[in-house]
Amino acid sequence: MATESDPKEASNRPRSERPYDAILDGIHPRLIRLLVADDDAATRMILKRRVADHLGIEMESASDGNEALRVIRESRFDAAVIDLHLPGMSGWEILEAIAQSPPKKTPRFILYTGAELSADEQARAAALGASVIDKDGSLESFEQLRDWITAGDSDGLLRLRDALAKGDVRPEVSADRTTSATKSR
Repeated sequence: MATESDPKEASNRPRSERPYDAILDGIHPRLIRLLVADDDAATRMILKRRVADHLGIEMESASDGNEALRVIRESRFDAAVIDLHLPGMSGWEILEAIAQSPPKKTPRFILYTGAELSADEQARAAALGASVIDKDGSLESFEQLRDWITAGDSDGLLRLRDALAKGDVRPEVSADRTTSATKSR
């Protein structure tokens, strides 16, 4: 017999009997939107598999700087991973264009580059609001990217979604029908 905290059993019940859904109403299952701008298709594919799919976030990609700037202006992203050496417009030029004319929602930026940046370039990146992570393909660089991307999840929505899916939290419905989540005992 399934228990109240059994997520498989809970998902098969009618929606009216799943009060935890109220917590997530209106929230797209992919809670964070990420843009990856890199001219190397293999890098885009690896970031999709090792970062976006691993975190369960939505990822869009751009293969050149002009496309990246256009997509940033037309869509809303929480984070953008930008290669420094893109065709059409460099990562620096994208950051400068955004600084001069910010879109409605400015994503957090990271320059993902294999280039060794000087102290002046590091300071320039910081002044333009970007972090820098070395594109060396190491497990450490992917972990840094994952940590940087999820640092923007200030509401803890990814953690809440994962906890609900695992059954680590259970919903509580109060007398006035408001819903909250509490740790399972």
